[in-house]
Amino acid sequence: MQIFLILLGSTLSLAMLVLALIGNPSHASAQTRLKISKERLLEDTPLPSSLPEMERSVVWRDAGNRVARFIPNHVDLQAQLSRTGFPISLDQYVGASAGLFLILFLLLWAAKAPLPLALGVALLIAILLPKMVINNLIRRRVDQFISRLPDALDLMVRGLRSGFPISEVIDLVGAEFNGPISVEFSSIGDKMRIGQTLENALHQVQQKLNIQEFSFLGIAITIQRRTGGNLGESLNNLSDVLRKRAQMRLKIAALTSEAKASGYVVGALPFLVTAAISYTNPGYLAPFLTDPRLTMAGIGGLIWMGIGGFIMAKMADMKI
Repeated sequence: MQIFLILLGSTLSLAMLVLALIGNPSHASAQTRLKISKERLLEDTPLPSSLPEMERSVVWRDAGNRVARFIPNHVDLQAQLSRTGFPISLDQYVGASAGLFLILFLLLWAAKAPLPLALGVALLIAILLPKMVINNLIRRRVDQFISRLPDALDLMVRGLRSGFPISEVIDLVGAEFNGPISVEFSSIGDKMRIGQTLENALHQVQQKLNIQEFSFLGIAITIQRRTGGNLGESLNNLSDVLRKRAQMRLKIAALTSEAKASGYVVGALPFLVTAAISYTNPGYLAPFLTDPRLTMAGIGGLIWMGIGGFIMAKMADMKI
């Protein structure tokens, strides 16, 4: 029983460490400044109480309600699922995790693995793998959105200089582009057609996307509508800033590529050596699955590897 508790504690520690490693990075100071700016700009603009938007919010809030009460921070998890661009509900997410846990546990149990080890490994993978998939989908969608946003701003600038109103320019972006840009700008146009103001529509889309570059767009448009000025010139300057930020990201990626490659090699080498030894001499590593002392030593090694990977990832993670 004592060994089981130690094993469970070690597994949970490793899970929390890896979750901290693969979680979405928070740009604390920048996000705080953006949040304060948006609150100041939107504090005197009441949200509309139109029936379609109320129905959508109720449906979104009640999605996956059968499992929501069993999940901590289920609102944040539902927001992450919506950011993937796929109609994934909490029920589907939890069902996939539970099915993965059951399959892995049965496979490890059939392979004669000790019960605590089978439970710990299956639980760890069932928690981490779906989260990694969701984060990867979000990252891909965010990258697609950011890469096309300067082009969308250029189109908006040309439309404004041609005399089109901002609402038609937003609809034009939704019609001319594809992918996340088209979906989100079309969503802004739809919200405005049901009676919402442009500021509120931008704010709601930003709450869903949580992309810093889109916050710049919302703040620029809101300031122009409150104080006046040339919106086309502001958006043109913003497009230039976003392109320079993208160039800076590419430079940072080039400078940190060596450190990241070293981390991948160092992290993968123990597993490759273990697989090679298991293939050439299957009985050599068998005691790690039967002897509790060797099992605990292996788990301790994995924990220290996770700590090392976390430190290397933070060293190579540069924010702009």
